[in-house]
Amino acid sequence: MDSFGHLFSYDIQYLHFAKNSDLTCSICLTIFTDPVSLLCGHSFCKECITISLSKKDQCPQCRTTVPIEEKYLPTSHILKSLADKAKEAEKMKTEQGDETTGVSLIFFVEII
Repeated sequence: MDSFGHLFSYDIQYLHFAKNSDLTCSICLTIFTDPVSLLCGHSFCKECITISLSKKDQCPQCRTTVPIEEKYLPTSHILKSLADKAKEAEKMKTEQGDETTGVSLIFFVEII
């Protein structure tokens, strides 16, 4: 395999992709806004998980205890980029009013 990686293209059609995918916060049930990930691997909107952790120091999905040190949550830039693209696709779809219009997301993955 070449060192430049492979090109993967995914079509987003019918808004349900973004709503039923890993780009959705399980607290607010919308596409991520400023996504962060806990050590357990679950991701949430920064505001949603901050509020949740202020009430209970557990992951809302798996109930793993979140240590105090982990409460500083940096933005997951990869998830943010993907969520922004999904929101853009949603906006375009709304503006066009066309159920069949899709937006292609292209990912470059480097194979080492």
